[in-house]
Amino acid sequence: MDRAIVWDSVKKSYASPHRITIFSDASIEVLKGEFVGIFGPSGVGKTTMILLTAGILNPDRGKIYVLGRDITEMSRDELALFRRKHIGIVFQFFNLIPMLTVLENVLLPLELNGFSRNEAIRRAKEILSYVGLLRKADMMPSRLSGGEQQRIAIARAVVHNPQIVLADEPTGNLDEENKESIFELFRDLNKEGITIIVATHDVELARRYVHRGYHIRGHKFNPVGV
Repeated sequence: MDRAIVWDSVKKSYASPHRITIFSDASIEVLKGEFVGIFGPSGVGKTTMILLTAGILNPDRGKIYVLGRDITEMSRDELALFRRKHIGIVFQFFNLIPMLTVLENVLLPLELNGFSRNEAIRRAKEILSYVGLLRKADMMPSRLSGGEQQRIAIARAVVHNPQIVLADEPTGNLDEENKESIFELFRDLNKEGITIIVATHDVELARRYVHRGYHIRGHKFNPVGV
């Protein structure tokens, strides 16, 4: 099976105020169509893993390949275009634009990718229907519950049909019922062929859904049973 993501001996550290090593000689492979969980408590490197894989951060050393491309060799503009076409990102705090309606938030990736207005609206309404929120298309995000806002964030992340979705603590601000519904939505999207990586501290919940899991420990990825 083709590999969606490959980390090859990646090192990443931060220097503020003292140098802190997050990853050291870390390697991992994710196959196309897999649903993978990255586990660990806050501060262990889960967000860094997501940002490095998206090309938002650069490693200090090592290589990261996404869909066969070496993203560590791409320019900033090349990375932006690559993300726009192939990757969807879901954040813990939703990152919805408060002055735009639900529909307008979901339209953004389509407009950036050059879809016609009519086609963009059609696709946006289709994905809103998929996540069960089409009836709230004209509402502002602030009027939605946390669970609804996260479903809108996921809709925005997948509306342009990315091959990979990277989710960083997507259930961190949700109650137990909404956490479950978000993982069910990821499972449904994965069944459509999307490769999904979820970084989460909700290990017991995630293990019911993912195909494989890894704990970040000792600056590396350690496989765990699921």
